Amino acid sequence: MAFLNESHIEDADIQFFEMKLGYQHINAWKHQLIGRDSLKEVVLKDRLRKKLADLNPQIPNQQIEEAVTALTKSRVSMTAVMANKEIYEIIRNGFAVSYKNKIGQIENDYVKVLDF
Repeated sequence: MAFLNESHIEDADIQFFEMKLGYQHINAWKHQLIGRDSLKEVVLKDRLRKKLADLNPQIPNQQIEEAVTALTKSRVSMTAVMANKEIYEIIRNGFAVSYKNKIGQIENDYVKVLDF
């Protein structure tokens, strides 16, 4: 009888994302900070910040930073369901921001998290 554990599933998922979808796997588990302040941080903020800026070239850096903060803030005081719902809404719909455009008018926009 074959024994299956969580790491087998994780390895299969990593292979799928690398081989079939062309993703690059970054092993952030081996006690390497890789752009984090501590090993307790699960998001590589520098990479998130860069990707949000690439997806949203019209959005100023200050609003990109607001989106990074909203995506990575602690939700420990929330139930798991409410925390997942909040993150899901931001990922699905974007993060609402306002900023002054080049001619000084207020723009309302969304920071896209995924390029659907």
